[in-house]
Amino acid sequence: MPKVVTNNEEVSIDFELTFTLSAKNEKLVGVTFSMLKLEIPDYLANLKVAIEVADKDTISGIMHKLQGITCYIGLPRLKKLLSDYYTAKNSDINNLLDVSSQIKQELKSIDDSIKHNKYA
Repeated sequence: MPKVVTNNEEVSIDFELTFTLSAKNEKLVGVTFSMLKLEIPDYLANLKVAIEVADKDTISGIMHKLQGITCYIGLPRLKKLLSDYYTAKNSDINNLLDVSSQIKQELKSIDDSIKHNKYA
């Protein structure tokens, strides 16, 4: 399968990319969005606590899960922020926490977008 890339970082969810990643399977897209919709509150709560106490291991685990999600749903801004996270991972803790906070904000944007589409 060819690698699918998007440069549209102006949107939280790239539906065209999502359909490409799912081989145009609308049912799969619906199920995937439903699962993400259920998981986002947990990611947000866990990230909030992990950022507050600067728990790098918990943050890393959450980021790993989010990276996996970007393989199935077109989330270009999240994917870019995750790339920034992995770059910052071995740098100053403040950089890591800043990127993690940006990812938390992006998750809120994704959650809002999901609430307003027909697939969730």
